[in-house]
Amino acid sequence: MIGQENLLKKIQRQIEEGTFPHFCIIAGAEGSGKKTLVKEIHKMFGEGTLVSFETGISEVREAIKRSYEVSGEKLFIMLADADKMSTEAKNALLKVAEEPPNDAYIIMTFCDLSNALDTIRSRATIYTMENYTSMEIAGYYKQTAKEMILEEYNIIIDICETPGEVDLMREQKTLEFYDYVELCVDNIGEVTDANSFKIAEKLSLKADADGYDLKMFFKVFMSICIKRMHENPLKYAAGTSTTSKYLKQLGIRGVNKQMLLDAWILEMREVW
Repeated sequence: MIGQENLLKKIQRQIEEGTFPHFCIIAGAEGSGKKTLVKEIHKMFGEGTLVSFETGISEVREAIKRSYEVSGEKLFIMLADADKMSTEAKNALLKVAEEPPNDAYIIMTFCDLSNALDTIRSRATIYTMENYTSMEIAGYYKQTAKEMILEEYNIIIDICETPGEVDLMREQKTLEFYDYVELCVDNIGEVTDANSFKIAEKLSLKADADGYDLKMFFKVFMSICIKRMHENPLKYAAGTSTTSKYLKQLGIRGVNKQMLLDAWILEMREVW
């Protein structure tokens, strides 16, 4: 696992001392490797079974039931992407969070800790994923890419902050994606209103839909604006700050991506 050396050392020490918690949360940005870390924890123990459960109420109840049934062997339960978990499902975890079974380790992952109940946070040990350095991102690219493409490499180390983002950029064909966003930068303020909204045709705005990822679209758009700042400081500073605002809104649970994109297009056309 690239990066996370300090966190891995801390967890390894707790495992060796027998103090690793039976109920914990791993928090970190999307694509930062939270699920991979859970698998690493399981490997560090060198025994037991790792089972991943979905976040629906029935699956959470089944996970709790399994945790109390296990005896004589270690059971690791991963509740990944718990940001999506309903309040009912989170409440169901309160008792097991307070008194987890001796042979079970329950690990939740969150992108945003504010999506966890206060009562859950107070009862869990929280591990926060460390930020990745540009060298670690570069190393991950070199390890996972079939061939080194310098132009792609430069784009990735400039934009990507997590291994997951590196994978996503490459899945979306980095150079083609970058060219498309650059085309949007060139034309969003020049074309008609109707044509500006055609940006959405190339983006994935619903779960499992084809198209470029909206978060990465915003990040690439901002990167291009920053690189062009010397050409027109006022214009590209406005483009960067406007896009940054909508990128933050994209992290709000349940946000309507289509409405968010439409609002961004209208505001970008106004500021440009």
